[in-house]
Amino acid sequence: MIGSAKQSGGLYLLEHSPHSPNSTNKTTSSESQFNHKFLGSLSRSQFDTQIQLWHYRLGHPNVLYLEKIFPSLFINKSSAFDCEFCQLAKHTKSHYPSLPYKPSKPFSLIHSDVW
Repeated sequence: MIGSAKQSGGLYLLEHSPHSPNSTNKTTSSESQFNHKFLGSLSRSQFDTQIQLWHYRLGHPNVLYLEKIFPSLFINKSSAFDCEFCQLAKHTKSHYPSLPYKPSKPFSLIHSDVW
């Protein structure tokens, strides 16, 4: 068996499983904090709107996409809601700093492995 899940609020939440057969069910503090934050956010909202429920079920698609699929859900409802997980997924790493030395000719800077 790869994993198990429990149903909560119309979704199946995967439970934490150990990485190897010899490892215990103890989680690190960072894993525990993440699980608490994730499960806490689900229980707080209890998927108060069908829009959010379908957003989670379909893998966090854009709200405009949901509006095309389920136009009846958007009658008399605001299409704006914030998904914390979508915001975290959109974060990017800044660019690497530029090199202090830029070679002017080919092969003036050579990288090699030393054995």
